[in-house]
Amino acid sequence: MHNRYAFRLIHEKQGLYYAQGRAMHIMAGILLFLYAFPYFLSFSDQWIMGLGVGLPSVMILAVALFKRPLLQLPDNNRMFRILEAGFLIMGSMHFLQKNQILPCLFFAFVASVMMFLLYLESRIFQPQGMYLGEEGVVVELPLTTKSFSWTTIQDLQYRNHYITITLKDEKQLQFRVAEPSQSIVWDEIYTWCVSQINKV
Repeated sequence: MHNRYAFRLIHEKQGLYYAQGRAMHIMAGILLFLYAFPYFLSFSDQWIMGLGVGLPSVMILAVALFKRPLLQLPDNNRMFRILEAGFLIMGSMHFLQKNQILPCLFFAFVASVMMFLLYLESRIFQPQGMYLGEEGVVVELPLTTKSFSWTTIQDLQYRNHYITITLKDEKQLQFRVAEPSQSIVWDEIYTWCVSQINKV
């Protein structure tokens, strides 16, 4: 019998997370294009800034609108978030030099949001799992990791791809999972879990 079992968590809101992330990419691309637009109006004098900001903004919009599966890859998404935040910070500094306080603050705020999203998406877009071990149950969630020792668990059941954890304070937690990574049946896992609960 194993002493550690692993399940892959299935997040029903994963599609929503991807859609929200894509919307933020589109917003960043639009802001950068608006920032680059004045340079295009005086392209002969400021063509370096026009191309330097305009081309990345067009690239961000093109990928977000027409190549969205690329942004579902964690490394690609991370690269675009860093690119967006960097150019937004540059725009904020530009408006500060021009003494345009409101655009400066707005671009700085959106850049901060992008950096926060970078942290969140580094967890959300990575595979997460549930692990049953001798010390207890560990559940990786999009924004945090929860641990439950066997002393706090009253029962643990599996039905229709959902694992339900009943705590001793009668609180129930339910998680949707894929099939166990080991080629074993749930009866074996349940027997092992009961032995761990009764051991403490």
